[in-house]
Amino acid sequence: MSKKPRRPRYSGAGLTALVLGRRIRWRPRGPGSRSLVGRILAINMITLLIPVIGFLYTDRYRQFLIDGELEALRSEGRIIAVALGSAAVTGEASDKRLDEDRSALFLRLLTIDSPSRARLFALNGDLLADSRALRGGTTPIYAQSLDEPTLFESLSPRSIWRAIRRGGRQFPRYIETMPQRADHYPEAAEALFGKFANGVRGADGNALVLSAAVPVQEYRRVLGGLMISRETTVVDDRIASMQTLILSLFLIALVITVMLSIYLANTIAQPVRALAKSADLVRRQKDRRHAIPDLSERGDEIGDLSLSLRDMTESLWDRIDSMESFAADIAHELKNPLTSLRSAFETLSMVQDPSQQEVLLDILTHDVDRMDRLISDISDSSRLDAELARSHWEEMDLYELAQDVVSLQRQMAETDVEIILEPSEPRRAGFPILGAELRLGQVLVNLITNAQTFSPEGGKIWVRLSRARGDILLTVEDQGVGFPADKLTKVFDRFYTDRPEQDGFGKHSGLGLSISKQIVNAHGGKIWAENADRGGEISGARVVLRLPEMPADFQL
Repeated sequence: MSKKPRRPRYSGAGLTALVLGRRIRWRPRGPGSRSLVGRILAINMITLLIPVIGFLYTDRYRQFLIDGELEALRSEGRIIAVALGSAAVTGEASDKRLDEDRSALFLRLLTIDSPSRARLFALNGDLLADSRALRGGTTPIYAQSLDEPTLFESLSPRSIWRAIRRGGRQFPRYIETMPQRADHYPEAAEALFGKFANGVRGADGNALVLSAAVPVQEYRRVLGGLMISRETTVVDDRIASMQTLILSLFLIALVITVMLSIYLANTIAQPVRALAKSADLVRRQKDRRHAIPDLSERGDEIGDLSLSLRDMTESLWDRIDSMESFAADIAHELKNPLTSLRSAFETLSMVQDPSQQEVLLDILTHDVDRMDRLISDISDSSRLDAELARSHWEEMDLYELAQDVVSLQRQMAETDVEIILEPSEPRRAGFPILGAELRLGQVLVNLITNAQTFSPEGGKIWVRLSRARGDILLTVEDQGVGFPADKLTKVFDRFYTDRPEQDGFGKHSGLGLSISKQIVNAHGGKIWAENADRGGEISGARVVLRLPEMPADFQL
């Protein structure tokens, strides 16, 4: 019978989780559970966004204030420029120019109640009039000239603090030279070319010198340039108020952050520290007096961690207990043939009768064979878990495997027990599973061999395959005496054996069903024993193997 082509083999560890994912799931958290990641991210984002938004808003607010002041200066300059272009012009059409005396008079009248300083420049760049000089009488009064700051002054705490308050922005220093000319001020030079321009410079302290230059025109003919400037601390004062508010908000945020950090330390650091301490005590004490605390009521990742640590610790203890029990069982099982060997050797040296010596030699041979079987089965059982973890798993049809094993057992049978495979013909869909073919074949061989041992002459053994709720059931049933009612679970214990007398003592190690259970558990399945019941009487023994079926849409 032709078999379907097998798919490539894959590592068993990863495929187990894929196929058995519906069985091996992460423990779900209960209703109302919260993620620590969400808490930490929310807190950090809120804490960081408060000062960032504040500083961004301060920078825009500073520029908004400066733009407002410059627009006011520009509007004032336009009014004065229009007045000068209409009333302070002298000369003929081809040689019109600003009259110095009339310009000074109008400039004084137009700026008498204004805090701004107005300077009028001729087309050649010379200063025609300065409102600050005009207000003080015939003697010009100029502001003190400010030189560029030295490196020491730029790095002084006062300068650094001023730069911080201004958001890191550095304005050029206001420098006034004598005599003043339009080319000393870029915005005034632009105005002489008919353009509107602004200037922002730093003055002494926190003051800024804001200036707006507009052209003085008569019918679009540029006659001069007017620069309106104002030394003000309004911008920095308002910015200082805003920064004080931001600082207050930052301090509030800092206090909240500290409080939340303490809260997080209590909700995260302390439980983790308790888990670490308990794990260290378990490691050091090497007993079960120190259990991992149960924090599952938290409903978050810490609770999941505590449950995982508890499960891991219990698994380790179970593994240690299993190893200790296994070692004790091995010592007990090996002691019996060793005692028999020792007794036979001691007796052999004292017996002279050849026939009795031959009997003793048969006993020695039997015990040596028994020890060989025990050691082989013990070795197989001890490294079974490691081999299953390293073995290659593949998609396979359990029916085809059962067919091969049944055919092999029929050929090797020493009795006339009939082995029947049901269904007799494979179904189109088959019985697909994922597993290690050699190890599952070993399970089937163990089950059928046990059934042959307990079956009467001319009896029958049924090997049945069926489906049940997404799983595949494989049943091996015989017509023997069945299992004792109180031994249905004990038959899977190591070294358990309850053979018929005709089967001979010592021919079996008692590890067959135990190894079978290990293999089935590694495949995510279950195995159990029960008695076949027909007409209210025990008609034989039945061992049921349940394995997860590979989903039809599963892709390797």
